[in-house]
Amino acid sequence: MAISKEHITETLVNFVRTNILAQQVAFDSNSNLSKTGVDSYSVIEIILFIERQFGVVIPDTMLIPANLSNIDSMSECVFQLLNNK
Repeated sequence: MAISKEHITETLVNFVRTNILAQQVAFDSNSNLSKTGVDSYSVIEIILFIERQFGVVIPDTMLIPANLSNIDSMSECVFQLLNNK
């Protein structure tokens, strides 16, 4: 069964809301992570969560600022990896 990009996005938004950001921070899947207060250590935490949750390894070539700027771009990377297995 294929996992939809929407499911990936929803899972990541929920993870960031409950584990990374303070409750009062306004946040959605298109929010710039660095502007919401997500630091480089938190990005690593999100990447590790992705790898555990979805069973993918994000290659170094995908770990670029454009792919890590918001949840939508991260979800797209995960979706591509899942569909190229």
